Amino acid sequence: MPYRYCFARLAAVLPSMRLADPACHAEPTIAQLREAVAKGAVMVVFAELGLSGYSLDDLAHDVVITYVTQ
Repeated sequence: MPYRYCFARLAAVLPSMRLADPACHAEPTIAQLREAVAKGAVMVVFAELGLSGYSLDDLAHDVVITYVTQ
């Protein structure tokens, strides 16, 4: 029963990351999702750019480098 005593179990998950390697991130992300659900989570949240492995800082840095090198 997921809603015992009017509470829902939530999970926040962040698998180990390698920058810019989505193929590397898919399997661990799915495995951690399944683990959280098996432990009773009814909602599982992941980092916004977790599959791509990018952070906003990485993307901003790329824009600056592109602009400077042109």
